Amino acid sequence: MQIRSPQFRFDDVPRYWAAGNPLLTHYLNAFHVLIPEGERFFIRCVRPYLETLPQGTMRQRCQAFMGQEGWHQVAHRGFWSQLRRQGLPVDRFARIYQTLAFDLLEQRLARFLSDRQRLAVTAALEHYTAVMSSVLFRSDFPVAHFHEEMDRLHRWHGAEELEHKAVAFDLHVSQGGSYVERVGAFLIASAAVAGWSGLGFATFCAGDPRLPRALRSGLLGPQRWPIRGRALLRLAVDLAAFLRPGFHPDQLDDPPAASAFLATFKDAA
Repeated sequence: MQIRSPQFRFDDVPRYWAAGNPLLTHYLNAFHVLIPEGERFFIRCVRPYLETLPQGTMRQRCQAFMGQEGWHQVAHRGFWSQLRRQGLPVDRFARIYQTLAFDLLEQRLARFLSDRQRLAVTAALEHYTAVMSSVLFRSDFPVAHFHEEMDRLHRWHGAEELEHKAVAFDLHVSQGGSYVERVGAFLIASAAVAGWSGLGFATFCAGDPRLPRALRSGLLGPQRWPIRGRALLRLAVDLAAFLRPGFHPDQLDDPPAASAFLATFKDAA
């Protein structure tokens, strides 16, 4: 695991950068707001254990995990400037998300969830990111329909998610975490992903004055939907694998294209 610090240039990213599809673009735009604060949450959940972890592989993996997640949140936040230039409500959704998810909900849940249970939520969310990342490197997901720089951002982030997909899970197990804890955490994670991405999608759509015209102009044809039914079915099956007793993240195959991408990845934009 390496800590990479790539640079990205978003100035020429078009308004509907995801296959020219405004709905898919706004759904993914929501994740560019969710990811930075989500990554900071992951780091907050792992950092307390560094004080007690002995020197060794687990400690090194946790430090690398935190370093990678730190750069992920920086990179995605860097895209916000382009969203602002396009007049999209990135700051409005960010304020809503920060206030409700972390200033209120996280603080209240801290009264009921232990550090280890919060770590289990991180492990479950990391499973989500790993499974979704694997889609980017499969042949049935034509990322060529995405803007080149956004494709580069997603592939770098996705490949590193696959690289550290088991860190939070292994740390949870090493601290005595149980299968029951992880199942409960998966339910929390699933509700969070569905709820916040849905709210973000609605916020971006409502805040895009060009959306009605874009929809009328035929931007939602079949060629604008790069994610097909077979890919979605495999995505659902892989996500549900987390609920299987005895599951470990390494049981899910990593697309060889992910490691090949990192082998040739250059930090410079």
